[in-house]
Amino acid sequence: MAQAVDGPCPCGRTLPSFGSVLGRYSKIAVVPPEILHAVNALRETMERLPPALSRNLREYQVHRRRGGDFELRLVVAQALPAEFATHIQGAWGAAIGSRPLTLSVVEVDHIPLAPSGKFFHFTSDFVSSPVPGAATDGGGGPA
Repeated sequence: MAQAVDGPCPCGRTLPSFGSVLGRYSKIAVVPPEILHAVNALRETMERLPPALSRNLREYQVHRRRGGDFELRLVVAQALPAEFATHIQGAWGAAIGSRPLTLSVVEVDHIPLAPSGKFFHFTSDFVSSPVPGAATDGGGGPA
């Protein structure tokens, strides 16, 4: 998303131009603040995992299911230590407080890319796909 400006581009092109780049379209932008806080806390926890817990982790994705519960999808090379689930559930509990939001941790063979070919760290049954051709914030690549 960018700010449209009037007049010709300073470079001399006669096509419409834009000024400040405001950001990129993100599916997560339409998520309610309390849910966004919990998802961001979980993503931060995943990005800061101690090496002993993350050694076999290859990819992850947080998904909000239609019922409102969450699923942490993991692609792993080998089994994760038991402490991984304890660490994640502790961080999730701290993030959600008294809200009744359940997080299931599941191992999957792969996490499919979006039709655009982008990887999303967060997906939701509540959020529609972005407008075709619109820029997206895929949230990065593999963990």
